[in-house]
Amino acid sequence: MSFNSRDIVILIVSNIKEDRDRLHNLLSKYFKNIIEAENGEIGYEIFKENKNIDIIISDIKMPKINGIDLLKLIRMSNLSVPFIITTKELDSKTLLKAIDNNVSSFLTKPVNLSNLLEKIDILCEQRIIEKKLALKQEEIEHYIEAVDKVSLIFKMYENGKITYMNNSMKEVSKYTDEDIKDLNFKDLIHPDIPNKYLEDTWAEIRDNKIMERKY
Repeated sequence: MSFNSRDIVILIVSNIKEDRDRLHNLLSKYFKNIIEAENGEIGYEIFKENKNIDIIISDIKMPKINGIDLLKLIRMSNLSVPFIITTKELDSKTLLKAIDNNVSSFLTKPVNLSNLLEKIDILCEQRIIEKKLALKQEEIEHYIEAVDKVSLIFKMYENGKITYMNNSMKEVSKYTDEDIKDLNFKDLIHPDIPNKYLEDTWAEIRDNKIMERKY
C-alpha cells in the first residue's frame, strides 16, 4: 500500500458555508479526502473521532467554539498536527494566543490558492514521511508476526541464561514464562549433540558471524 500527497486528509472548519465551499472546491482538485465542519465544536468532535486528519484549516470567528479555542483543545491531545488559521483581520492579542498554542500558519481571506497549497506542501511534508514510515512499520510487523508463527526463536545472555522465547518455541519445548526465568541454554540442548558442534556454534556467535546449517 502506497501513500502520497493526494491521500492527505484535510479538515475545513468555518461557520460560513461560502468559505467552506470555496476552500473545498479549490482543494478537491489536489486532495481526495476533505472533511467539513460548520463550527469549532463540530470540528473538534470530528477531530477526536478521526485520527487520520493530517491538516486543519480553521476560521477564527465562529459560534460555540472559535478558532483559537479549537486550536487550544486540539493541542491538548496533539502538538504536531498542522493548523492553519484563516481570517480577514488579526489583532495582536489573538495573534499571540495563536502563537502560544503552536499555530502552524496564517492566511488572509479570501484565501489565495497558490499560498494555501504552498503552506500545505510545507506543513505536510513531514506528515507524509511519517505516514510512509508507519506503513513500512506495519509491513515489518506483519512480516515479524508471520516469521514468529513458523520459527523457533529464543534469546539468551552470553552465559547461556535464557531471557525470551517466542510462542512457537514455548509450544514445542513446553516451557512456560515462569520456567524461562531459571532456564539455561544447556537445558535446551539434546545430550547426544557433540560438544564440538556447540563450541563451534558459540565461536561463530561471538564473532558475529551469520550461521548457516544444511541438513
